Amino acid sequence: MKKGEDPVNDPIWRKISSKCYKIKRAKYEYELCLFKRVTQLEGGRPVNLGVYKAEGSDVRDGGVMLFADGGSCWRGPNRNTKVRLECGETEEITFVDEPETCSYEMIFRTCALC
Repeated sequence: MKKGEDPVNDPIWRKISSKCYKIKRAKYEYELCLFKRVTQLEGGRPVNLGVYKAEGSDVRDGGVMLFADGGSCWRGPNRNTKVRLECGETEEITFVDEPETCSYEMIFRTCALC
């Protein structure tokens, strides 16, 4: 993919962005829908962890996808998520953390970067 090119127009990214990817960690299930949103589920109740923001995101070469303006957080800002992209043989979320209140981090591996 060339610098400045919209990744959704790339055939590989288009294919993987049509799906959502999930990972279970403790009592939560996290769902990443590339170029759309990140959601946390607890007992079937969805919590919006952010919607995709093209500005500030850079999906090339192991970049980062930014998701902001998520649901409000008790005594904190609206939720947001940074998704770091890595090369991988399959598409999967490999890591989820909440290093600061209402700010989440994920690692997503994809063959689109290999």
